[in-house]
Amino acid sequence: MPDHEDDKIAPILAYLRQTFQGAELSHGWADAHTYEFRMVHGGLVQKVLVASAFLDSRTPDDITVFFHVHLLGQMMLRAGGKPVLVREEGIII
Repeated sequence: MPDHEDDKIAPILAYLRQTFQGAELSHGWADAHTYEFRMVHGGLVQKVLVASAFLDSRTPDDITVFFHVHLLGQMMLRAGGKPVLVREEGIII
């Protein structure tokens, strides 16, 4: 699996924990090209899949800004139980 420093994963974890307080959160590599964040809150299981290329091309601060600008939390709520994919082009439900 690609080796991304904790500093690229940490801002994603911080965003999800702040946005969905009290959610049970786990994370790890889904495959060689996708990092998966899995959350359980309010009886709903949600997944955020982050493309490795997205992590490669951004600094930790860029990742945080991207999530706020693209309203990741709102996109996750809109998606319900469907996975949300974060790619360089944007967020896809």
